[in-house]
Amino acid sequence: MRTAKQVYERYSRGRYSDLDRLAKHITESWLDESYYPEELLGGARWTELFRATGPIVNGVRTSHIKLPRTIYRTAVPATVDCLTWTVSYRTAKLLVTETQWPSSDRCVWAATSRPEATLASFYGNPYRPDQVVVDPLLLDDIRPI
Repeated sequence: MRTAKQVYERYSRGRYSDLDRLAKHITESWLDESYYPEELLGGARWTELFRATGPIVNGVRTSHIKLPRTIYRTAVPATVDCLTWTVSYRTAKLLVTETQWPSSDRCVWAATSRPEATLASFYGNPYRPDQVVVDPLLLDDIRPI
């Protein structure tokens, strides 16, 4: 498995001619390297990688991802504008208390997602909650619920 930094470095140097392979490496580093993958590269670089391949579902490139318009995230106010969200309110609600870093201001947030905001969807992993990866700059009406 390549690390997120290795994937980004190879991508930025033009060393990926096969976008399916890039999608596979992005997925592996996103899901397997860290429970908080956004911290490895930062949101802007991850967004750049995901945009390079087009939408990804469980490691496979696809033409589009159809999601409900409302998505959810468990976060404290300072981290609500991150990439990882879920389509399940129940999952988000559970993660308010099931966390390594409990906080009294952690809550569920909802947002309206435009179709072009969706970068990836990962589901069915027994070790991780189902998640969607979105460009937070393209979310509307982010609010605590």
